[in-house]
Amino acid sequence: MPFNLNAVALAVIATCASCAHAADASPSIYTFSGYGTLGTLHSSESKADFTAPAFRPNGAGYSRSWSSDVDSRIAGQLSANFNSDWSAVVQVMVEQQWDNSYRPTLEWANIQYAPTTDFSIRVGRITLATFLVTNSRKVGYTLPWARTPSTFYEVVPISNSDGVDLTYRSRLGNFKNSVTLFTGKKDFKTAVGPFAGQKSSVSRQTGLIDTMEYGAASLQFSRTQSRVQVGPLPESAYKLKAIGANYDPGNWFLTAEWNRSSFFLNGDLTNWYTGGGYRIKDWTPYLLTSERRLTNNPRFTIAPPQRSTAVGLRWDVVKNTDIKLQYDRVSLPPDSSGTLINLQPDYRPGGKFHVVSATVDFVF
Repeated sequence: MPFNLNAVALAVIATCASCAHAADASPSIYTFSGYGTLGTLHSSESKADFTAPAFRPNGAGYSRSWSSDVDSRIAGQLSANFNSDWSAVVQVMVEQQWDNSYRPTLEWANIQYAPTTDFSIRVGRITLATFLVTNSRKVGYTLPWARTPSTFYEVVPISNSDGVDLTYRSRLGNFKNSVTLFTGKKDFKTAVGPFAGQKSSVSRQTGLIDTMEYGAASLQFSRTQSRVQVGPLPESAYKLKAIGANYDPGNWFLTAEWNRSSFFLNGDLTNWYTGGGYRIKDWTPYLLTSERRLTNNPRFTIAPPQRSTAVGLRWDVVKNTDIKLQYDRVSLPPDSSGTLINLQPDYRPGGKFHVVSATVDFVF
């Protein structure tokens, strides 16, 4: 009998639901938390839409001058620590979907077994921690900037998969190392393009993530491969390798990541970004630059090249709440539309456009 990951996810929900009813008996076992972002942005490109997260059907520019759909979301999470070995988590999120609805979706739903502090295994719907902040890419409060660089993080547009991961942690003095092996699958629907609304899937996904930490420095390597089917197109291989580094001694921080991917609809892509900032009490000015390059020259790609530079300011106005203002200058090579969607007949590829964003991030 095949292993049913959807059944596991439903079992986690049922378990945590019963946990919530029993919380009066053991209040310390159960924890509820959440996060959200209220955001709005404007794009100077009026013949197409700027949108950052994947699977958005519209954004700012052509559809409307200002959009609150791109960055806004809210999520709630119920965690249960049954004992020192067993725990479970369910996270439900509300954000704009591929069909322009705001129906709640199940972001996480997994059970974890950790017989020691060094080893753990999770089964169910699990985050894909392929890059440095993939685990918290939607938690705006944990990010120094308004959003993760879209050209980089949307190389892996899905934020979770239904599967299993195993993590082993080791420590030698101040040096810590964590190695994760994972496998899974994911069904999804795209929002734009010729196959919008049609079922697509990622299957036979396997990967390795190695994260090293020493004091204020961290370094991560990852490698992923899978089979991807978009709409009625034939299934095709997808490969990705990435490296990321972060240094944050407290008063300032510097982050950089690089990845290279191969997929027949994208061609061979190379992506990178680097950013940093300086904290002055409750204020953090920052700078961020990113680029996507095609390392071959396919006749068609759904991921045209793009370069952007952003400057912003974060204000931690009260505990667990920040306000961010960000300006992006996006440059497109000739014949490239970058990450723009809903291109109109009179849209002209190439050139430059500007994006202004304002967000309020919070956790609870």
